[in-house]
Amino acid sequence: MKSNRMQANVRYVTNFVDEVMSYVFFPIEGEPTQWMDIRPHLPNAKAVAVIQDIRSRRSALSHGGDQALELVERIKQARLQNTKLGIVGYQLMHELPYDIMEALKKGLPNATFENLTEVYDEIQMYHSTEEVEFMKKAAKLTDIAAEGMVKATKPGATEAEIYGHTHAASLIHGGEFDFSLIASTPMSDPSMPYPFPIPSHRRIRIGDIVSTEISAGYWGYSGQLCRSIAVRKKPTKG
Repeated sequence: MKSNRMQANVRYVTNFVDEVMSYVFFPIEGEPTQWMDIRPHLPNAKAVAVIQDIRSRRSALSHGGDQALELVERIKQARLQNTKLGIVGYQLMHELPYDIMEALKKGLPNATFENLTEVYDEIQMYHSTEEVEFMKKAAKLTDIAAEGMVKATKPGATEAEIYGHTHAASLIHGGEFDFSLIASTPMSDPSMPYPFPIPSHRRIRIGDIVSTEISAGYWGYSGQLCRSIAVRKKPTKG
């Protein structure tokens, strides 16, 4: 289970991540099943996912209860309701949401659960040749984003404009948006400890320092780059 761009573990096995929540069930035998949240995105999911059985949850109004019931049904269908089941979350949240976990325990009273998030994360530390190539493409796309950022950084431009040009540069070349932190402050009187995740409409001035941390992606793999840009004046000594 993950949310938005924190769905690396889901994407690793299915290639598709939903914008809200995704769950994947792997039986001992047979094909896996993935559930997604936003029903209108189902055609996109089926076109992108590498597994065949991908579904949207039955009710768009539920906050997870129906997904848990569907998980229970699927586990029973695989005849695994009396076994040990592994749970995988993600690095920042190793557990499932409370309502999902409670529904699983209630619906599968004879099952036991073990958290395998750390073990799963360790598996991903060993990268295939194909993964390395994707990382190289992500790094190249991040360089392209940086070029767009430098071109957009000039007196009179807003931080928001720089932010937009940064990502447009990589997106039109097939990149994915990961994140950007971009902010500016006068070098003569700095007041910014770290760049901001939400850009402001402050206009860039001569003598500013624009501090950034940007990341463009390629099919779930990311590049990352940190740069500071001095606007038409040499950087002051720290």
